[in-house]
Amino acid sequence: MIVTFFGSPGSGKGTQAELASRALGLTHVSTGNLFRREIERNSALGCKIRDVLEAGKLVADEIVNELVFQLLHELPGVLLDGYPRNVFQAGSLDGFLLQGSRKLDLAVFLDIPETEAVCRLSGRRQCTSCGVQAASSDESCNSCGAALIRRTDDDPGVIHRRFEEYRLKTSPLEAFYAGRLVRVDGVGTVAQVHSRVLKAMEPWL
Repeated sequence: MIVTFFGSPGSGKGTQAELASRALGLTHVSTGNLFRREIERNSALGCKIRDVLEAGKLVADEIVNELVFQLLHELPGVLLDGYPRNVFQAGSLDGFLLQGSRKLDLAVFLDIPETEAVCRLSGRRQCTSCGVQAASSDESCNSCGAALIRRTDDDPGVIHRRFEEYRLKTSPLEAFYAGRLVRVDGVGTVAQVHSRVLKAMEPWL
């Protein structure tokens, strides 16, 4: 089974994708993690990705496709998080999967108001060691104890540009995936949203 989770910045798709992948036995593939891995390696590709993300823009389609397709060659059951981000990527993914007689079975859309998303992003911190996200009130990572920092793409000015990019490029995926899309209310506790996600996905399993 191949599933994608998408939604606006701050919708909680990363957290919910991780929980759902564990519950369903799927491999969680996060483009954000793939980007950060390249950045940490300080590769030429990583440097390009860092500059794009710090500007609040999206990484080029060709780069994202290449990173994801390399993994899909080896993985039978996948939950994609943050990919595809636009209709071009979605079409490219369908074409790639069709070559192997596979398909994307389901798209899960986490729906939250923009005001709620901005509030979440403004108060979010990330562990400098393990990458776990935390609330701004936390002094250190609850998982490993390392320091927390604000992600560069969560600065207020960058958040605004990220939403502009989302409205223009990502929101059309709702229409693209009509017929294989489930919409989930993303407002609530992590546990509440997780329960809604699994219930919405149940008919497709």
